[in-house]
Amino acid sequence: MNKQSLKEKAIALEKAFIEYSKISNDIKRLSAYQPLVAAILDAKNGTINESRELQLSYWLFETDIQSYPVFEQALAEFSLELGGFNTE
Repeated sequence: MNKQSLKEKAIALEKAFIEYSKISNDIKRLSAYQPLVAAILDAKNGTINESRELQLSYWLFETDIQSYPVFEQALAEFSLELGGFNTE
C-alpha cells in the first residue's frame, strides 16, 4: 500500500466533501459516516497498514452521489486505494 498516494487521495476527497456538501445533502451526510471519517484521518496520518473495506454500496446506489462525477471519482479513488488497489 502506497501511504503517500493514499494520503493524497484522502486530502482530495476531503476537498471534494467541502465543495459538494454545499450542494448535496447526501454528500453532507456521507461526510459524517464514521468508517469513512476514520479512514480519511488514518490515511492523512499515515497509520493505515492494511487494506480496509468501507461498505459504500448504499451511498453509491441509493443516494444522489452519482450525480456529481468529480466527487464520485474522488470517493472511488480513495476507496479503491484503501482497499489495496493501485489507482495510479
